[in-house]
Formats: sequence, C-alpha cells, structure tokens
Amino acid sequence: MSYLLDEHFSPAVAHGLRARDIQASTLREFAGGRYVAADDAEILIAARDAGLVFVTFDVHTIPEVLRSFAEAGTEHGGVVLVSTRSFRQDDIGGLIASLERLHHKLQREGSRNRVLYLVG
Repeated sequence: MSYLLDEHFSPAVAHGLRARDIQASTLREFAGGRYVAADDAEILIAARDAGLVFVTFDVHTIPEVLRSFAEAGTEHGGVVLVSTRSFRQDDIGGLIASLERLHHKLQREGSRNRVLYLVG
C-alpha cells in the first residue's frame, strides 16, 4: 500500500512515512511533478493507475469528483480526506502517526474505492 500526498502536505510527512517503511510521495515528487496543476479527476486516475491511495486536505471538491466517479462507474485507488479541523497542515508528527495507523487498517481491509477521513 502506497500513498500520494496532495500539494498541501509538507514533504516531511512523506519522508516520515518512508522512514516507517510506508511508501509515500508528494504530488511534486510523483511523476516528476506532472500532476501538480492537474485537475482532481486526473490526479485520482493517475493515483489509481499507479496503485496509490490519494491523501488530501481538499475536503470540498474531491467529494464531488468522487460522486461523479461513482455515477460513471469509475474506480479509484482510495482517498483519505484530512480536515483542517482535525489536523493543522504543520502537524507533521500527528499526520504521520495517524496515517501510519490508517495504513495498517488499509493493508488488512484494502483501499480500492474507499473514502476515509483521517482522525487523530
């Protein structure tokens, strides 16, 4: 199980996950940064095709994209939504710890077409 972190995540989160043997990359690292300016649907499809779970602070527009995917029968590799009400973007340690816990759950249960909220 590997993760793609959106542009709102510090590279330190990806680094911290990798230090815990969890594969993670930022949107800037993924595919040479090609998807940094891409629309949400394109990012979700690229993540799915690469076998990645997309982790994002974008709790406003991603759900709409996911709804359109469901209506069209388009699969995704899984999405983890992170609310700024639960985590500050600079809470590196908290994000790493919570993503690590979630990682173990997703390894057991799978991530395909799942949408989860990250909690502390």
